[in-house]
Amino acid sequence: MDPKRRDPWSARLFYAYADNLEAAGRNDEAIRWFLNAAQVDDEEETDAAERAVELGAALQ
Repeated sequence: MDPKRRDPWSARLFYAYADNLEAAGRNDEAIRWFLNAAQVDDEEETDAAERAVELGAALQ
């Protein structure tokens, strides 16, 4: 996957990937991919930014 791609489905794809990374306990990577999803989510279809913040706060 390329976080620089901006296809119509990129936000949802990045979000799903981040969600699976979190489920696998790979939280640092999950945060990065939630942020990638938020960056390309022009229509605000996901709560990716909020998930990244919540996950980051849980790690502190």
